[in-house]
Amino acid sequence: MLKQIGEIYGNEKQTAGMSDEERLAYHQKHSGPVMEELKQWMDEQVADKKVEPNSSLGKAIDYFQSHYEGLSAYLRYAGAPLDNNACEQVLRPVVIIRKNSYGYKTNRGAKTAAIIQSVIQTCRLNGTNVWRYLVSVLRRSTAVREKPEAFLPWNYKSEEEMANVSSLAA
Repeated sequence: MLKQIGEIYGNEKQTAGMSDEERLAYHQKHSGPVMEELKQWMDEQVADKKVEPNSSLGKAIDYFQSHYEGLSAYLRYAGAPLDNNACEQVLRPVVIIRKNSYGYKTNRGAKTAAIIQSVIQTCRLNGTNVWRYLVSVLRRSTAVREKPEAFLPWNYKSEEEMANVSSLAA
């Protein structure tokens, strides 16, 4: 079973650089039969009572069977991810911050934290240095009010980049 799951992830590596439609076709051809074998094997284990339902394997099989539609979405929809690891990684810092703060005392504190965390994660996803971004936005508050779209993390130019652009234009 683990070998088959490894094979599916190996197929995913082979799809690097493919379009969503090419990736879908590749997985349908190569990973689809593997998923069917896994499903059939698990169904047999349950039907033949070869696995204890409360065991770790039994629980894993139950999860697989209960969530098969979602787990196999990458075989039906172009662009569907193989797993949700990327989402988990984005959410992890938020969960850790919440855990470390023992929750928020007020709704306003929770909303403020949500906004700040959203800005931090957006900066990270766009390759923007979070500290420099926040300092720059606070220092340039008048410019932010005048042209807020220029200070969105995906449009943002650091003070150094702005100085370089100004010196190149001169």
